[in-house]
Amino acid sequence: MSPAPRILLVEDDPDFSNAVRSILERAGYEVSGIARTCSDALELAAQQRPDLAILDLNLEDSIDGVTLGFELSAGGVPIIYLTGDIAVAIRCAYEIASDFLEKPLRPADLLASIEAILANNPPLRRGKVVTH
Repeated sequence: MSPAPRILLVEDDPDFSNAVRSILERAGYEVSGIARTCSDALELAAQQRPDLAILDLNLEDSIDGVTLGFELSAGGVPIIYLTGDIAVAIRCAYEIASDFLEKPLRPADLLASIEAILANNPPLRRGKVVTH
């Protein structure tokens, strides 16, 4: 049996991130970490390389969610953006995102997106380190 794909969740709303974590874990995914800031997300990604990252677009930190996506994507991590404004997300990050999902989130949409992304980009990259 292969290990569960690891997903990094980057979301500054604790209630929302806990709800997403619950959805992911019930579906059999491993949440490798929940980061509230982009800086924390980069640290977590370097420590335990995720197979996929789910990012809030609007994060306040030394870098924003778009820049974080570029950093993670450059290291080979597929990105799903969660946002309240899909048009802005697409305009800012269309070239790196594997998908965009709108808040409020439908669990079935999230799980279908993850399944499709991992089917096209299977988690075979473990052991590599994301650099920034």
